[in-house]
Amino acid sequence: MTAALAPESCTVFTASERGEEVVCAKGLHVRPDHSFASAPESDLILVPGGRGTRTEVDNPVIIEFLRKAAVRAEIMTSVCTGSFLLERAGLLRGRRATTHWGSLDRLRALNTVQVVDDQRWVDEGPVVTSSGVSAGIDMALYL
Repeated sequence: MTAALAPESCTVFTASERGEEVVCAKGLHVRPDHSFASAPESDLILVPGGRGTRTEVDNPVIIEFLRKAAVRAEIMTSVCTGSFLLERAGLLRGRRATTHWGSLDRLRALNTVQVVDDQRWVDEGPVVTSSGVSAGIDMALYL
């Protein structure tokens, strides 16, 4: 086994604003490992989508966390409507990006992103967006 594939070669963790449990739309409970304040610097950040993004896009704490994380991270990624959080953080300006098919027009209406609606994921170097849940799996395999 090469070092790049060894389990100890990377650390995977979840984070929420205050480190508190997050209950997803379908009832899944996510118990974060860190708060935004205690989260270690990361090489790759994955921003999930879903209904919560509609309110979190106006949460200055998460937007600032993403801005700061992007300075250090090699790659910022999003699944589904997580792209709206990356856009609000200024990380998609002038870039090509995608989101869930039902939100493409809403992303396009922001006039800050070159919306791609015929690709499952869009690689713009330091930012990679995917169009939905299964496309997020495809994006992860691509990465």
